[in-house]
Amino acid sequence: PGLSSIDMNFKDLGRMAARLLFRALAGEDVSGQHVVAPSVIVRDSTLG
Repeated sequence: PGLSSIDMNFKDLGRMAARLLFRALAGEDVSGQHVVAPSVIVRDSTLG
């Protein structure tokens, strides 16, 4: 059966990292937590 998996959204993660880097280089405070939420891809290996 197809395995369920987690999509870590690396494209969005990279985008956010680049934006934060440019903001930090411009002298802005970018401290704190920045979250890119993963998503679950449900396939046949998931019960229910």
